[in-house]
Amino acid sequence: MSAGDGAPSTIKGPRSPEEDELHQRLVNSHGAKNWSLISQTIPGRSGKSFCLRWCNQLSMVVDHQLLTTEEYGIIPRAHAEQKNRWAKISRLLSGRTKKAIENHWNSTLKWRRRGVDDAGFEEIG
Repeated sequence: MSAGDGAPSTIKGPRSPEEDELHQRLVNSHGAKNWSLISQTIPGRSGKSFCLRWCNQLSMVVDHQLLTTEEYGIIPRAHAEQKNRWAKISRLLSGRTKKAIENHWNSTLKWRRRGVDDAGFEEIG
């Protein structure tokens, strides 16, 4: 559809706190599975974008705290076994999303290649 045919345009970019609050209320009333119904409430956002926002940021199950020392140890061991199967690895870490695990892995990769562990200390021997 073209932009001039009256169809709502897709909204890109960050969400406002008001939009997140509405998202939370809609999930509370419709459940965390009915994304296309929820997306009809806010024009320009797709059901998929609502699902991703909920699963990665807004859900109360998601842990946004820094990784624990134990989690720092689990990730490389799990990656050695599972490779880049982030969903499987995330099941080992309660409250951590597959995207958070993947982002952590990729952001620390350059340090691991230089011989520095995740905590910033040089590995010995």
